[in-house]
Parts: sequence; C-alpha cells; structure tokens
Amino acid sequence: MPRLTPKPLPRVLVIDDNPAIHHDFQKLLTPSTEFEHLDVLTREIFGEAAGSSPRAVYDVVCAHSGRQGLRFLEEALTADRPFSVAFVDLRMPGGWDGVDTIEHLWAVQPDLQAVICSPCCDFNWSSVLLRFGNTDQLLLLKKPFDLTEVSQLALALTRKSELTREAHRWRADRDSRGQHPYRQPSEFPSLWQSAFDNAACGIAIVDLSGQFLQVNPELCRILGYQPTELLHFCARSLTHPEDLASRTAALDTYRQQLIDGMICSYEVEIRCLHQQGHYVWTQQNVTLARDESGSPRHFILQCQNISQRKKAEEERDRFFNQSLNLNLIAGFDHRIRKLNPSFERLFGFSQQEFLDHPLIDFVHPADRDATLVEIHKLAHGGQSSAFECRVLCRDGSYRWVLWNSTPYLDDGVFYAVGA
Repeated sequence: MPRLTPKPLPRVLVIDDNPAIHHDFQKLLTPSTEFEHLDVLTREIFGEAAGSSPRAVYDVVCAHSGRQGLRFLEEALTADRPFSVAFVDLRMPGGWDGVDTIEHLWAVQPDLQAVICSPCCDFNWSSVLLRFGNTDQLLLLKKPFDLTEVSQLALALTRKSELTREAHRWRADRDSRGQHPYRQPSEFPSLWQSAFDNAACGIAIVDLSGQFLQVNPELCRILGYQPTELLHFCARSLTHPEDLASRTAALDTYRQQLIDGMICSYEVEIRCLHQQGHYVWTQQNVTLARDESGSPRHFILQCQNISQRKKAEEERDRFFNQSLNLNLIAGFDHRIRKLNPSFERLFGFSQQEFLDHPLIDFVHPADRDATLVEIHKLAHGGQSSAFECRVLCRDGSYRWVLWNSTPYLDDGVFYAVGA
C-alpha cells in the first residue's frame, strides 16, 4: 500500500515581545501529550465518548518583533508554507506597533487573517478603521486572554484562510480552462440586464464626470423621472444645495480614492431632487468598474430611499432634544456620545465641552467611585435605577442629579435620563 502523507498543520504566526505570551500560545495550540492527557481525564470525568473529536493543533511560529515576524512570513511564502493567521500584540517597544506590523504583513500576504491583541483600555478601533477601512480580515483579542476564545479564533480563521485559498485555486483553474464567467457564458449579458432591471435598489452607471449613462427602473421610481429624463442629468445637479455645499470636497476625495485604488467603495447619505420638486433622502453606495487594462471605466451607484428612516430619526431627535430632562448616551469607555440641550442650560458647559471630556470629569470627586461602580454594572448588562451623584457646573458649583440608566451591550453604550 502507498504510504499516506499526513496533511500539514495550519500555520499560526504569533508576534509579541513577551516570551510568556509565546509560551501560552504554544502550550494551547501545539500538539502536547500534557493536553492529550487532560483530554482523556475530561472524557473520563464528564462521560464524553472515547471517540470524541481531539482539539485542533497548529504549527505555531513565534516572533519577538514586527520586523522578525515579517521575515518569518516572507520565508514561509518562499517555502510555499504560508501562515493562515497572525496574532499580533498592539504595543511592542523599539519599532513597529501592532498596526504597523499588520500593514507590512498584508503588503506581502494580502489574504492573511490577522488578530490584534490588546487590553481593551489601550485600543482605539476608530484609528484602525481609518488606517485599513472596513475589513473582515482583522479581529480584536482582548487581554488577558480567554483560552477558549483564542482556540476558537485560531480554528475559525485558519478554516477561513483555507477556504479562501481553495476558492483562489478554483478560479485559477477555471480561468486556465477558458471558463471565466465574463468571457465564456453567452447568456451573461441577458442575466446582467435582468438583474439590473429587477433589482430592489436603484442602480445607475455614471461616467467619470458624474453624467448618468444608464439607470434602472427602481432608481426612476425613487426619483420620479423617466429614464430618458435622468440621462440628461449629472448626479450633482440633483443633489440638495446644502449637501452639495457641505460634501463636495469629501465626495471628490472619495471618488479620487476609488480611482487610485485606495478604497473599494464609499457610502453617503444625501438628498436628491424628486421630479415633483421635493427632496428624497437616499443612501448611496458607489463602486468603480475598470476595463481589462485596469483603467477606470465608470462608477456604479446603488441607491435606496431612506426618507422614512430619516423622518423617524428626526422625530426621535426632536423628542430627545426638547425634553426638559437630562438625556444622555455614553459609552462604557466613559466618553459621552450624545446629550440634549438641557445639559447646557443646567450646567453652563457647551455640548462640545461635554463631548471633549470623559463624563467622569464632570462628577464630584466624592461621587466618582460610586459612579464607576454603576457604569461597571451597566457594562455587564445590569440596570441602574435612582442613582444620585453631583454634577459640575461651569461656575464651580455642583448640582445633585437622579439618574436611571439602561445598557445596550451590542452598541457598547448606555442611555441615561437624569432629573
């Protein structure tokens, strides 16, 4: 019988300046007789079947710095043994931090799955979004680690990486046999036209100067025009003057970034002129199509009517802002997200001054510990009722406020009403 070659283990790269972290990952993710012994004990204690699935194991390589990790990654690609996922510490002294490191890793291996390891208090996801944009290749692992979370991340991301590579191989094989869907199926133009005509969202093909080239029935329905009428318009000529004045520079930047390949798409909420003379709130997603040489050909605009949603938001904001109570939305990181005008009226600080400082800065020093306890309770799903604390006024005095608060864990915020 031919000898079977064992399947190579999925490869995991760990980049952290702390050797203890290396040990933890290797102990958890690499083959170990110690863990096999524990698995046996677990099955004996909890009565699991003897044939239950063993834990997943990996080929774990550890680096002490971003530059060393990049070198290991390049060597792995040269040897045709690429890594599936990299766990990267956010803070590493003497060189690249975790975000810099991931940027260098992705420049060499764009399909690498990455996990930033950081204490929650030391991490700003917004800055990462500004650096990389929205991506499904980057996750956050909070320190101290939960071992189950590490194991599941490794399992899910290595499997995702494997499936991505299989898809790339399939496409390459299909293309090599002349089966590219844009070239081979004769029915593709009719399929495209059917999807274009029957789409549930408005779609327009727009040239690089902003002129409509083709529009679908749903876009005509949203804006009230006939197709022949819309084709005489430039997209900007239908934009509300206020939106045009406030967003022209941003929209020009987005379009140029699309053309330069810096972003894949952008989304904007903007008002468009209806044929009957009123304005319709729309959410627009814009992408760029290129020709076979890679040169920009035209924009593809997808449009949805969000007027009803905007009306509901305006009614909600009107209720929020006109209330005589103190209405507050704040994060569990102690940053204020939104507050109503009653704060400025009662305490004398402007809304921007409240937004620029942690909310705890406005609490009387003697009440801060109790306030932090309440926020901690909210962050773990509890309610806070009839909590009293003193809030700073601009003249240096304090006002007693009675608060009732409710958390929304999925959004990382709590809503508070004070009187």
